[in-house]
Amino acid sequence: MSGSPTIFVAPRERVTIDISSSPAPVWKKKNPWYAYQKRAEFMISDYQGKMLDNNMSNLMARNRRINQAYANLWLRHNEFQWAGLAAFASKQVGCGLLHATEVSRTAEAVAMNTWLFLPKLLPVTAIGVSGMAYYTYEMLTLGNTTLFLDIYPLHAFFEDHSWEEDGTTWNPQKGSEALQKYLSIRKDIFDKPDGAPIYWPVSQEILEFGKTSTNITDGFNSIVTGDLLDSVKFLAYHEQVDVLQPVIYNNWAFKKVLQANQVAYVTDLPGSSGIELTLSNQCTINNSQQTINFSDSKDADLADPNQRMPFVLRAANQFNDLLKTEHSQIEKAIIAISNTGGGG
Repeated sequence: MSGSPTIFVAPRERVTIDISSSPAPVWKKKNPWYAYQKRAEFMISDYQGKMLDNNMSNLMARNRRINQAYANLWLRHNEFQWAGLAAFASKQVGCGLLHATEVSRTAEAVAMNTWLFLPKLLPVTAIGVSGMAYYTYEMLTLGNTTLFLDIYPLHAFFEDHSWEEDGTTWNPQKGSEALQKYLSIRKDIFDKPDGAPIYWPVSQEILEFGKTSTNITDGFNSIVTGDLLDSVKFLAYHEQVDVLQPVIYNNWAFKKVLQANQVAYVTDLPGSSGIELTLSNQCTINNSQQTINFSDSKDADLADPNQRMPFVLRAANQFNDLLKTEHSQIEKAIIAISNTGGGG
């Protein structure tokens, strides 16, 4: 690849706040969290203020944009190491959508052929695998979208408020101070928006919009101290436990589907697939260093955070190691995700 990569960046509005010693925020503009939230919404909308419908084509388009947004965060600031890893993880959700589509087509073909010869015996196994695959990735997409709307504005806020007044020096200490001081008022824009209502994919009962967590502040503080692996781990706990656990993994039906998928994968049932993450812009890669598998046990439960977090942390450690030993290769993969959304 020659020249600089083409990087998609959504229209931005830099909003600053006075972080003087005053205990109350003194806004130079309206509550800045609203602008950051709407920026994230815009990136997964039809670019006219309307959210994309949840058909498969739109789910895949939304996924690619999320992948690109995470990739661009890391390309602008390598300190956002969680975002670099998230670009690969989100890309993997898109790979799952492609898999679900292929499984559905195969199952429909099997069902049609069987129906022609045995009209009273509908092939429930084929349809069951198809439905399970689609439901799995529909739920993962819900989690991916909710997470993006939660965590992208946090990164954008931190990024913008880390700039010194000269506009050329990026000082994460400033971003950390602003984030810690005003994180608690983010939730206010849900009930009192400065314009159009906030889009939040789940009910407040499932996950309250703008819910704070020490994992957030600890994650961004670790960027300030240069402990990037710790930053990834704190933000991974926020991602997996604070957000995804209540949004998708506590759902009883989804738990059962994940358990069934794991058994189907271990027993090699056609159409099933294992849970894995590839640190590549491709869905699969023949490189053990860039592939992290969840488990080969039929009793493994992805919905259990005590089983899931070791998998996530193994990915975080491997990503950190590869940034030291194969930085150029990882960077090229993230640039590819930035340009195309990844997958394939």
